[in-house]
Order: sequence, then structure tokens, then C-alpha cells
Amino acid sequence: MERSLREGGRVLADETNKAYAALPEDADWAIYIQGDEVLHEDGLAPLQAAMQRWKDDKRVEGLVLRYRHFYGSYEYVADSRRWYRREVRVLRKRPDFFLIKMPRVFANDRRKSFG
Repeated sequence: MERSLREGGRVLADETNKAYAALPEDADWAIYIQGDEVLHEDGLAPLQAAMQRWKDDKRVEGLVLRYRHFYGSYEYVADSRRWYRREVRVLRKRPDFFLIKMPRVFANDRRKSFG
């Protein structure tokens, strides 16, 4: 693999875009989590409720989830401004969305990004 493709998570972004493009046409939302992330079971019902609540409001392009970062083990929670506390992890299924770089910059055209 070419070294430059690893910079900024470009390969991961490309692979994520492939998975996003393969979502069923009738999908309303895509939940985006990476291999080292989990969605706790206690968060599933509130997440489903939020997805249902905002489903028909096309102004809402994504939902932000809260994070808890563990450091070294599950006994230690990282608590610093260096660790992001919230991140877009649910995206409205739209054909014009794509991931620019990992893990946090999405866009709906080549000039405008969010995340």
C-alpha cells in the first residue's frame, strides 16, 4: 500500500465510503462506528428514539453521540480536553455524503464539510 494513502486516514475513509454507498436504498440512517468503538446497550433505545424523532426533518443530517474514552483498561476513563467528548456517529443516508478523512470529517459536496 502506498504510504501517502495512510495519511489522514485516507484508506479508511475510502473503505468507509464504500460501505456507506452499499447501504440499502430505503435506509434512513447509517450508524457509523469504528472497530475500536462500541455502542453500549443502554444507549440503543434512546438512539433509536432520536433516529425516529428526526427521521422526517431533512435539516438534520447527523446525530452526535457522547463518548467515554478508556485509557489502558476499562478501569480508567480518559478525562482531558485532548479527548473528544462528542462525535457524529449517525448519518442521514444520502447519496451525496462521503467521508473526507478519518474519523471525523464528512461532507455533502466537495466544498463543504462537517464533523
